[in-house]
Amino acid sequence: SEITESDNIKNTVYELMTGYRKVR
Repeated sequence: SEITESDNIKNTVYELMTGYRKVR
């Protein structure tokens, strides 16, 4: 699968918003 910078940023933002990275 292709991963663009936009998708990477959205993925990071999504994790930050869900607080997944904070828990981890």
